Order: sequence, then C-alpha cells, then structure tokens
Amino acid sequence: MYQNQEIDDEQASLISSQSKKPTPDTLTKLVKRLRALTTTLLPVEVDEDSINDPTSRIITPNVISAFSDAAGDFVEALPYCLLRAHAEFMKEAYRNPADFGENRGRAVACEVLARRIVHQSSAEKVKSLMSTRYRHIEADGDISEASSALEIAIDTHCTIFLSSTEAQGVVRALWNGELVQTLTDQDDIQYVSYHKSRQTGFWGHVDPTRISVPRYQNILRIVIWFFFLIVYSQAVRQPLERLDPNHGVVDVWEIILYIMALAFSLEELITIFDGYQYVGTMQICVARMLQESGIFFALLSVLGIGFWQGLYALDAADGESENASVVIHVLVQGLLQSPNYDRFSASPVGLALYYLWNITTAIILLNVLISLFSSAYSDVVGDAEAEYMTFYAGKTVAMTRAPDSYVYPAPFNLVEFFFVAPFEIFTLNRVVMRVIFFIPLTIIALYETSSMKQSWMVNWLRADDEVDTQDPFVLNPVVEGSDAEQGLEITKVPFDDLIKSFPDTTQSSEATILKEIRDIQQRLEVLTQRSSRFLHT
Repeated sequence: MYQNQEIDDEQASLISSQSKKPTPDTLTKLVKRLRALTTTLLPVEVDEDSINDPTSRIITPNVISAFSDAAGDFVEALPYCLLRAHAEFMKEAYRNPADFGENRGRAVACEVLARRIVHQSSAEKVKSLMSTRYRHIEADGDISEASSALEIAIDTHCTIFLSSTEAQGVVRALWNGELVQTLTDQDDIQYVSYHKSRQTGFWGHVDPTRISVPRYQNILRIVIWFFFLIVYSQAVRQPLERLDPNHGVVDVWEIILYIMALAFSLEELITIFDGYQYVGTMQICVARMLQESGIFFALLSVLGIGFWQGLYALDAADGESENASVVIHVLVQGLLQSPNYDRFSASPVGLALYYLWNITTAIILLNVLISLFSSAYSDVVGDAEAEYMTFYAGKTVAMTRAPDSYVYPAPFNLVEFFFVAPFEIFTLNRVVMRVIFFIPLTIIALYETSSMKQSWMVNWLRADDEVDTQDPFVLNPVVEGSDAEQGLEITKVPFDDLIKSFPDTTQSSEATILKEIRDIQQRLEVLTQRSSRFLHT
C-alpha cells in the first residue's frame, strides 16, 4: 500500500472524481429501496437461468433503467448497493429455508443488475464503480468496515459479476500493479494509476512498495518455496550424515529449516501455482470435493461407531477383550477393501456383522462419496471459466488487503515482527526493505522500465482488433484507388437500411412479440379514430 505523500498532487483518484461519498445511513436506505424493488420485480420463485439470460424477459433494458433511476443522485454507488442487497437476500435465504428459492432468485437478479449497470457505464467510470469503498449501517446499528463492490462480490462469491469483462479488467490491473492502493488523510483507501503517479526512471521503480504487487508477491513466493524445498531436502539427509563423527548435532540446513518453518507458521501457508487457470480450476475442484465429502464422513462416523460398539461387545462376550484399537484397525481394513474375515471366524454373529459392515461401506457409502465427488466436479467444470475468474479475483484482492503498508513475505516477516513493527517508522521500513529485497527490487525495476520504454512501440505495432461501430467511415466505407476508378463500391446499401431486417437480440422473443402487439394496437386505435370521424361526417 502506498502512502499518500508519495502521490503527486495532480494525480487524480480513480474514485468518483473525488466526490463526497454518501453517508452510511444514505446507502442503507438505498439498499432497502433496491431490495423492495427487487422483491416487487420477483414476487415468486423464478428460474435462475432465465434471470441471467442476456435476452432475459425479466432483466430488460427498462428494468435496468428503473433501477438506475432508483438511485437518484447516487448512481455511482448503485453496483455496491446492489451487491449488498445480494448479500442480504442470501442471508435471508439461508435464514428462511422455506423461501430459499425466492430469495436466491432475487439475489441473482441483484447481481445481474450490478453487472449490466457496470457494463453500460463509460470506460473511465468502471474502475471507480468497482473500487470505491463505502460503509453501511449493520443490523446491530454499528457502521461496517469500508468495502468496495469488487470486495463484496469476492466475499459473497458472485461468479456472474466477477466473470464480467469490467471486473476482470480491474482485477488484472490490481494483479499487474497498474492500480495501487493509497491512504488518504482520513486513513481511507483509494486507488490510483501507478505509472501516472510515479517516476519513469530506473531509480523511481526501485520502490519497496512494489513488493506488495500481487504478481511480484506470487513470483517471490514461488522462489522462496523452491528454496524451502532445497533446504528441506538437505535437512532430511541428516540421519545419513550423522554417521560422520565430525557431524554436529544441528547443522546449518536444519537451522534455516527451523527459521523458515517459524516464519511460515506466523502466516497462512500459501499456494503458489493457483494463479494459472488449469491448476487453479483443478484446485477449485479438489476444494469443492473435500467440502462435499463432509456428508460422507458424517455418515461414516455414525456407522463406524455403531459397528465398533457391536463388534467390541461380541469380542468381550467371552470374558476376554482385546484393545479397542484392534477393532478399529479391522474396520478400517474393511473400508479400504482389505477385510480380515479370519478375525471374526469364531463368532457367526460377529462374522455376519462384519460382512454387513463391508457391504454397507463398499456398496452404499462409497457410492455416495463417488456421487458427491461427481456432482462437485460437474458443478465446477460446468462453469469453470466463471469459477476460475472468481477464484483469481479473490486471490488478487486478498494480496492487496494486507493490513500493512509494506509487505514482508515469509520468511522475511520475522524481520518485520521482531525488528521493524515495534518501531512503526516509515523511513525505517523503506530502508530495511531496500536492503532485504535489493535483488528482487532491481529485477522489478529493470522489467518495468524496459516494458515502459517499449510500450509505445508495442501499442503502435499492435493491430486494433476492435471495430468502432459508431464511425461512419466504418459503417459506410468509401472505396478508393483503382477500384473507385472502375466505379466499384461497397456501400450500395446504407448501413442503416441493412440492419432494419435484423432481429432485436437485446430483448427476449416474448418482449419482441409484446412490442409488436402494442404497435398493432396503436395502429388500430388510429384507424378506429379515423373510421369514426369518417362515419360522423
């Protein structure tokens, strides 16, 4: 995070033209109004696919316009308030299972509306709509922590909103360090464009705060983890090296291993390759499967306790009983498809009970587990793009949500914890980070300065793939050169005449039919009026 004094005075914030933010009370009232509108729009349960359909008959252009008008003078806070309404609808859905379908549909409608409104906004306002942080009044009357529309979407897993082009553009800018966080005089967070507010020279880029950029954090952590694997590989060779009489009790590799283990224990262990789509999607699948397996382990624990009690009681019926762990061991063997039937061969009832245990686990429980895994996998893979984009956005914003202005990746967080944090001196932080991260900062500075020098050439050589649909020379091109001399032309039929026969794909077929019916009704009314006038005359 960047300090406010590091930003040029003429640097404009990306937040709403530095306009005054609405008060928490105002935003809370707006959220309630949007919830009332959504409830009126969807009084009954509606299929989610019909809500999210691009040509939905529910989320029509008129509905989007109505919700925009409902915000009054606070249109820039509308995406935030819609996503806040989405979160409250989901809370209500889980609190009242009888109306889960209705509230779930309303939540999806709020999310779709937020996406459409951001999409219709101008390009210069998108980052402001996504990143401006607001506060609202919570149910207990307290004022909430500041958060943005992007953060709420991540916290509530809004895959529809986060998979939009606009959301991914902001996430990509945060990931690459093009957008950076700054602290205002009121200790509030705002976002500014880094390259417009920093020096373009080499030493201007040797900035310790660039370590906090998610892309550089990820690369640095990958390098640190590879180094940790090397240290661990050397440390586990100690039993062999102890055969050497000159070998000490603790060698250097063990000391480094213990230091790094302590550093990693002070923060949550990180994943290093989940920034790549294939591995990230696979990780989402595994995580979802593990969540779904909770049902399996709950059933397994209940059945396991019951069978263990029965088999242990049969074993103790003859007056002698072995350790309870022996019965547990036999049950686990049966679960892992290696049953020990000889253990209960002397007791017909015990053998029958053991047979029943194996049948229950092999035929019922394992099939339940397979079906749960299959369902979790199909849910993720069926919407893999949106799931990965949501995961990627969460990973990026989590790295930018660091509580400190200066980020010390493990194991360097030990230096911050013991030597820097107690003093809380801004200059000391910069000096220490310049020394510790001199090599990474040099590489980052070389990369950024070289990429900035070449960026104008890349942009000049890069072809513009997008077509300006408003340019008259694109819509009705004029032939030049030898083709024009021969009297050849492209625009024999004007563009406006060509598109008259196109269907209106922005509306559903039902809406199109209703519109045509209204046109016919209006024509009939005009015809009826003329006929009545003619008869009277």
